[in-house]
Amino acid sequence: MKRFASRRTVVPGAMLAGALAVLGACGGEAGPGAAAGAGGSPTPGGTAVVCLPSTPASLDPFISRDHAAAQVGALLFTPLVRYGPGETLQPYLARSWEWTDGHRGLTFRLRGDLEWHDGRPVTAGDVAFTLRAATDSSYGYVNRADLATLDSVTVRDSATVELRFGRPLAAGLEVFALLPILPEHLLGGLDPEAFRNAPYHHEPVGSGPYRLVAWRSGGTIELARADGFPTDLGRDYLDRIVLRVIPEPTTSVAEMRTGGVDACLVGTTHTADMASIDGVRVLPLPSAPSLKIFLDVRRTPFSDVRVRRALSAALDRSEIAGAMAPVARSARSPLPADHPFAAPGLLQPDADPALADSLLSAAGWRRPPDGGVRTDPQGRRLQFTLAGSPLTGDMVTVVQAQLARVGFEVKTQVMEFGALIENIQDPDRRPPAVVLGSAPDKRLRPDFYAYLVTGSGYNISGYSNPAVDSAAARLRVATDSADLAAQYRVIERRVVEDVPIVYAVRLPQGLAVGPRLQGVEVGPNGPLAGAPVWWIPAGSRR
Repeated sequence: MKRFASRRTVVPGAMLAGALAVLGACGGEAGPGAAAGAGGSPTPGGTAVVCLPSTPASLDPFISRDHAAAQVGALLFTPLVRYGPGETLQPYLARSWEWTDGHRGLTFRLRGDLEWHDGRPVTAGDVAFTLRAATDSSYGYVNRADLATLDSVTVRDSATVELRFGRPLAAGLEVFALLPILPEHLLGGLDPEAFRNAPYHHEPVGSGPYRLVAWRSGGTIELARADGFPTDLGRDYLDRIVLRVIPEPTTSVAEMRTGGVDACLVGTTHTADMASIDGVRVLPLPSAPSLKIFLDVRRTPFSDVRVRRALSAALDRSEIAGAMAPVARSARSPLPADHPFAAPGLLQPDADPALADSLLSAAGWRRPPDGGVRTDPQGRRLQFTLAGSPLTGDMVTVVQAQLARVGFEVKTQVMEFGALIENIQDPDRRPPAVVLGSAPDKRLRPDFYAYLVTGSGYNISGYSNPAVDSAAARLRVATDSADLAAQYRVIERRVVEDVPIVYAVRLPQGLAVGPRLQGVEVGPNGPLAGAPVWWIPAGSRR
């Protein structure tokens, strides 16, 4: 493995890579103290069948960015920390930690009672091996940029590891909630190419509450309770969890209706179908992806901020949300309303046609007496092309109709997702307005750098504002909460006032839970992370 050296920070393509997130599911789990629910007290035993909407690329989230890998990985692996209630981080593999030297030094002290599923103890050596691999680009860790400033890792003893960073680790402990710790005794002797292609990633030996039994060719993944997993991290009631890949939503609804599955991860558009089944609960999951309209501010008519603000004011986001799904909700700012750094009063204009009319008139776009398309003094029509994928086609259609009410002429262009991304990446073919969906890579510290900072390759709006550039850069080094809040406030204010991106709707997915499965609540670590406290009454087991 390479020695540590100075590394250039890699800007992740969060917006482009996350554009498919509108179909995926986000987080849900119950804590160790989850309520028992109906059916008496929880007792061990039984098998739960859970359907996934897609096949994981692997079962190791170290090398796979897809949602399914992360969901299964929540049961197979034990990261150092994980999300807790109230946007906090809690001990998991690490029992404690200590920051030193202004967040340039970090010491983890590990639990001593966790074992790999082959019986070997989990040690600081495993943590050090994983961190070194994660910072070396040749090993393929999907979130390597999070640890770009890590200079050294030192094992002090079997339960203590020290980290040194070249500059303060602004993202804090959150980066370690996303990193699965890997077994050095199984992977440590592999060179980078052998590591990337190792069978391990498809049949991992983890240290989590469940172990892999089989991954069958039809897509079924079978997990069994890991004996000896510490009960204070989650009491494992279920003997087995069977994960079935059911990509067709109507099939998953039918399976839930007939009792073939006990829980399903469902996209936004099928939550109502699931909720209509007797005895089925649909629990909305946090970190909802959002749909946004990216406006190219370098091109007419969007080079005028008044036109961009008018477009936002002309939209009725509640109507758009209703067209997308019953559980869709309006979005009017970069941060969701429940985020600790969200500013409730900073919202893009919405459902205000009078304001839209005033702004467009002030910008020189006059509407003819018949109420048709607006024109400027040179006779040019107020028109543009709005592009999207089939997943956002309903939104594109509604936006077209809403903007026509105030005098915009919108031509729509709906294309296959891959073709849409190719067009976006080519400046000569890039549409002036594009609907894309994404979810933030991190819950506590979302990074807006990639698509708002001047000159970023993912800044498809062409937006440039020195205050935003400064705030986004500061977010990458700030560790003080007051400083963080101030920088997020700058970004929120500028995005709300300048409108390079129009925030439209948030699309929460759901975890549909059948009547046999008890003890299920939702939380931030992934829809399967709470499975250790799920249980099935003895009389209802398969």
